[in-house]
Amino acid sequence: MSNVGIWGLIPPILAVYLAVSTKDVFVSLVSGILSGVVIIAVATGQNVLAAFTGLIDLMADKLSDSWNARILLFCVLLGALVGLFNRSGAAYAFGSWAGKFIKRRSSVLFFSWLLGIIFFLDDYFSALSVGSVVRPIADEKRISRAKLAYFTHTTAPTVCVLIPFSSWVVTIISQIRGSEGFSSLGITEMDFFIRMIPYNLYILVSLALLLMVAFSKRDMQPMLISEERAILENKLMNEELYGECPANITQDNENHNAKWFDMMIPLGVLIVACLISFPVSGGFFSPVETAVPFMDAIRDADASKALAYGVCFTLFFTYLYFLLRGIFNISSATSALTEGMKSMMPAVLVLVLAWMIGHVISRPVAEGGVGLPIFIDNILRSVSLPIWLIPISLFVISSLIALATGTSWGTFGIMIPLGIPIAMTLGSAAGLEGESLLTMVILTVSAIVSGAVFGDNGSPISDTTVLSAAGASCPHLEHVATQFPYALIAAVSSGLGILIASFTLTVWPALITSMITVFLIYYCLSRPLPKILGKD
Repeated sequence: MSNVGIWGLIPPILAVYLAVSTKDVFVSLVSGILSGVVIIAVATGQNVLAAFTGLIDLMADKLSDSWNARILLFCVLLGALVGLFNRSGAAYAFGSWAGKFIKRRSSVLFFSWLLGIIFFLDDYFSALSVGSVVRPIADEKRISRAKLAYFTHTTAPTVCVLIPFSSWVVTIISQIRGSEGFSSLGITEMDFFIRMIPYNLYILVSLALLLMVAFSKRDMQPMLISEERAILENKLMNEELYGECPANITQDNENHNAKWFDMMIPLGVLIVACLISFPVSGGFFSPVETAVPFMDAIRDADASKALAYGVCFTLFFTYLYFLLRGIFNISSATSALTEGMKSMMPAVLVLVLAWMIGHVISRPVAEGGVGLPIFIDNILRSVSLPIWLIPISLFVISSLIALATGTSWGTFGIMIPLGIPIAMTLGSAAGLEGESLLTMVILTVSAIVSGAVFGDNGSPISDTTVLSAAGASCPHLEHVATQFPYALIAAVSSGLGILIASFTLTVWPALITSMITVFLIYYCLSRPLPKILGKD
């Protein structure tokens, strides 16, 4: 038995329901995990006690996994770095300095959008770093933490699937290359990926929607409430409604020794260190006899190692730099480090719980899960669809899997090997050949990628959701509630474009239709921000 059938829907539905009704992310995630392990125990003939012991074993497995451990190390040490920035006054000094040049709220949001594109190597790095960099300026302009988290989260995974040199693209290409029938298409996996870029409609529409939000001074209702509180009352987060905020460190506004460059120099070191660490983790700087070419090193890079190397070096550099600058003494620097690490503990716990519920939902029964993706896969294989319905169907199914499991990469691994042979078989049966068949396969894989990224943007249990909220110091559930309407608008608009592309097998009518649709839906459903903003 590989899955528990329709019972596998209970853990994700229960977790989402409790998150909405209780506004307690810990209770909702633990309840979803518990329901899953109980279902598994019953399905496999174990007693309930085995379910509880299995829960503890699952947490230990997630914590002992070396990849997970390095990501947690990155989160905690980046929290320590932010602690140094805030307690030293460097963050406040940077915000005050940048505010002289970035005078409008729309400019701050555009700056966040631009940084999200620049930090394209890895979604974890982008989610945590962009929020940390922009937050002092955003606070100065009374931009809600929810809106900052939305910009941070949307750019993090979307840009990672557009640029050919990111950890996400390596994963996508590996799935494409290993799929049944791909070799018969007569195209390299990198050329295939590059041709996918304009067909990644959800990604392109989401990035365009961010610009609309930045410059239109309009918002959807949940975000509008958060923005009104920030603008009118200077309450940047809604902890009364959504619970405590992770990674919220008090800024020191009294340390006048700190200057704006005291934040920019360590951030520059962090970016360079992480960039260098990616080929390092792939073996580029190994001894001559074992060294690998640069592009192979990028392809084989371990993002968890690269991020851990980069943040460790940066933290060591920043600690010494602040001591030498006379901003801190050893005692106050250590206190700032400790406070920063402590501030990340709620986010780290949520991240571990998100990994656990993702495991319970997505893995087959033999591996301690309910096998929900396998159940959905079996349903799809049993239904015969016309070729023009395949891309949109796989888009919807990928969205549901990613929303339920909180993992884009897991969705890629399930759906791309499934989608390519289905598109080739049904496309050939429909009379497609040559360039037309290749375009249909490209569109199908692009639809899968778009659906997986939409699921990442909308899922409350996605690790990127957790880290984006932490990076922006926004309550986790406030980020989920305020971002989802925008993600849904982008998904509906791109879904319409996917349908058009399935009929025309050309991208421009689909892309133009998607952009017009997202513009119209957004302006019809959004409402203007308070007039107190004046010119901005």
